[in-house]
Amino acid sequence: MSSKHVELKKQYNAHNTLIDVRDFMRREIELLNNIDDSRQMAAKEIYRDSFLANIQKIARSVDDSLDQLLSRKKALEGKRDTLAERLQALVDKQRQYNRMVSGFQAVILLRKEEPNT
Repeated sequence: MSSKHVELKKQYNAHNTLIDVRDFMRREIELLNNIDDSRQMAAKEIYRDSFLANIQKIARSVDDSLDQLLSRKKALEGKRDTLAERLQALVDKQRQYNRMVSGFQAVILLRKEEPNT
């Protein structure tokens, strides 16, 4: 059951990542279309300043999107590292538990083999 859960979670993560990529690509296409539409008008002296302002606004928007993606990436990496540390601690506890159980079983076997006096 847990393997199905892990597989389903991977599929959801892949889906969400692809949705983010799709949205980012749409923004890039919108940006390129906006620049192309404004380019012809920018050739005229009257629209040149507004074209530059529009390009600067778009560049800031791209920078903001990049900052958001990088902060999200950093947060996810931090979460991954925290979970990896927790997993390692639990694995270490499990190993210690298994060693203690093995030792306990060995002591029980020795006691059973000892003659009762």
